[in-house]
Amino acid sequence: MKRTLLILTFLFLVTAIGFSQGFSLSAGGGIVYDQGFKNGIRATENNSEYYLGYNNMSLGGFLFFDATYIELDVDFIYGHIKYFVDLFDTGKTVIDRSNSFQLHFSLIGKYPIVMEKLTFFPLLGISYTIFLVYNPDYFSDTTSPYNKASDFNRIGILSGLGFDTVISINLYFRAEIMLHYRFPNKTIKDAVDHENASDPDANAKATAGLGPRIKVGVGYRF
Repeated sequence: MKRTLLILTFLFLVTAIGFSQGFSLSAGGGIVYDQGFKNGIRATENNSEYYLGYNNMSLGGFLFFDATYIELDVDFIYGHIKYFVDLFDTGKTVIDRSNSFQLHFSLIGKYPIVMEKLTFFPLLGISYTIFLVYNPDYFSDTTSPYNKASDFNRIGILSGLGFDTVISINLYFRAEIMLHYRFPNKTIKDAVDHENASDPDANAKATAGLGPRIKVGVGYRF
């Protein structure tokens, strides 16, 4: 909880500083799609490698606040998580499907390149995901350390490209496509510790997730 408050405070302070510098301000919203692959643990058994992880597919809406070189996004999305086991590179076996509601905060730096009615901008930033509601079928045991929604909270890094195109004097259309790199969360770290404790020869390691984040929306320039 303390880490969440610190990150949210940091995002607010940086955004407030950008607003205070007299940058052109705009705000808007739209639809966001976020896909994550290969968040899990990798280990060995009898000199063969196996993998346990999950893919996360999320869809929802977002609001953004833009101060020319700084963008703050707030996303509220519904996520579908699919757990699978990849045994010895023989193929994936799906072991569970679960659903969740998530809240994303992203602080993104960008550099606009203006070309008449079209503006391009490279993007680089950080994200923090809070799992609000989670119904774990696979981790349904109340004694399991993986059944709390907060155990799935995670930090990520975003990089990509976006563009704006003018609709009217104040309105514009915005599209962004980014790669979303996710660091292992508490669930993954606990699973690695459990695997290594139960089998010292497993040599389990956490693997980070990577996938696209696509946003399409409309903004209003003040």
